[in-house]
Amino acid sequence: SFGYPSGWDKSMDSGYELFDGPNAEQVMVDIEARRTRTATSMASDIVRQIKAIKGAKVVSNTAGTLGKEPARVISFTFTNSGIAWAGTFVVAVHGSSAIWVSWKSPSGNEAEDAATFAAIVASFAFTK
Repeated sequence: SFGYPSGWDKSMDSGYELFDGPNAEQVMVDIEARRTRTATSMASDIVRQIKAIKGAKVVSNTAGTLGKEPARVISFTFTNSGIAWAGTFVVAVHGSSAIWVSWKSPSGNEAEDAATFAAIVASFAFTK
């Protein structure tokens, strides 16, 4: 479970939980069967995918936590249709599940939106 700000819209898209904020920022949550994945292998896949996008850049790839589980935190930037964006993935493994939480925000709101995302990640707690 985790908290998200009041006034945000929650929906589902292709199995992902989506949370849309008032400044076009978006948080996505996906939980999938773990198979043999680790947070490090998930982070490697995400970094490879980001680097494959023209104009996208991995800013950092550091250790962190998600719901008290070890995690990888990957920050990135990209441009889409002339709009600069910033984003972060937090990936972790809990029991038999691989979890990733991502955030993206258009340029201009990054500081405020990153603080909101950090609060969402800090509220994350595994109930099983």
